[in-house]
Amino acid sequence: MGTLTVDGNLTLAQGSLLDFEFGAPSVDFSTPGSSDSVSINGDLAINGATLTLNDTGSFGRGLYRLFDYTGSLSGSNGGLQLASPDPSYGLQYLTGDKQINLINTGGTTLNFWNANGLASGTTQGGGDGTWTATNSVWTDASGSVTGPMIPSPGFAIFAGDAGTVKVSDVDGAVEADGQ
Repeated sequence: MGTLTVDGNLTLAQGSLLDFEFGAPSVDFSTPGSSDSVSINGDLAINGATLTLNDTGSFGRGLYRLFDYTGSLSGSNGGLQLASPDPSYGLQYLTGDKQINLINTGGTTLNFWNANGLASGTTQGGGDGTWTATNSVWTDASGSVTGPMIPSPGFAIFAGDAGTVKVSDVDGAVEADGQ
């Protein structure tokens, strides 16, 4: 596994095939797991490319960096597609952070900390807040739904802006089945 660095713009034309290896996840979702990736010092255009996922033996629940770029992102013809679609895998386009990630849920619903309310389809939330059984401080990977942790207990992901998380049982037990 390694990182291909492109000094300039990269265009993946329609029909481009990407074959990436994936290893162990990181200990948190702020740091990508072990995988192949491409770092572009310029613009990235994805115009109908297909990504094949190859498990090196320890590919697990976590976030894996596919691309980071310094310029702009554009796409057409379906952009980037997975060769073998699976509901456990999703692509995350963080245009604010200039990265594209693969999220492996391992079949689990992931809950992203969003106490600052800034999570969206282009950036992660984070921030200071209090986690109770009922506080609306969690969101999904797209940042489109904010509410209490669902399911509870669920898998908690702390990424985005750093902050202090206070845990309070004022509204009942606070539980997680992983972080």
